[in-house]
Amino acid sequence: MNARELYARYQIPPNLQEHMLRVTFVAGQICDRWRGPQLDRGTITTAALTHDLGNLLKFDLVHKAHFLGSEEKNVEHWKKVKQELMLKYGEDENVATNEMCKEIGIDPKAFWIVNNWGFSHFEQVKDSQSWEYKICVYSDHRVGPFGLLTLGDRFADQQARYKLQGHQSAHVSDQFEKLRDCAYEVEKQIQEHVSVDLNALVMHDVQSVFDTLLSVAIA
Repeated sequence: MNARELYARYQIPPNLQEHMLRVTFVAGQICDRWRGPQLDRGTITTAALTHDLGNLLKFDLVHKAHFLGSEEKNVEHWKKVKQELMLKYGEDENVATNEMCKEIGIDPKAFWIVNNWGFSHFEQVKDSQSWEYKICVYSDHRVGPFGLLTLGDRFADQQARYKLQGHQSAHVSDQFEKLRDCAYEVEKQIQEHVSVDLNALVMHDVQSVFDTLLSVAIA
């Protein structure tokens, strides 16, 4: 099964597909410039292409349907798809993603990365011995809604959203700062093993690359 077939099987919205493809593209750029310990690029690609499979479950299709992008006009369809996902996997997008990855039988190393993905894991990412893990989670945090961002810009956006949602307690703020600092440390770790400035990476000609990535065998 390739990525295109996978996304069709699970009815992944186009903008969610594009996010995973962009993360895979960024991770690929890092791999192309890697000068460090040997990498398992297949694991990185598989994990990046599958890490958000269940994320439609967290979309607010009532008040924030615009996050569907060009598919906002088909919001009723996506509400039905979301309902089907909830009936099969429950309401947690991470559980759904992991169950989908089990169903298709992805590489165990990639599955572990997907199961330990996300901003809340950045301290674990920092301390991990897996460069594949570091590259995957870091790459995800370089991709914003409209393209490539620096970590600083990405975290500024996240903080703004936290404030809008009312999560402004001292505990939440302290935890955010701790994880943000871990993310910057991960960036430093990766930077030591690549041949270019990570902040000089660009997202060009991605549409032509997408077709290639969609043809990648997942399982």
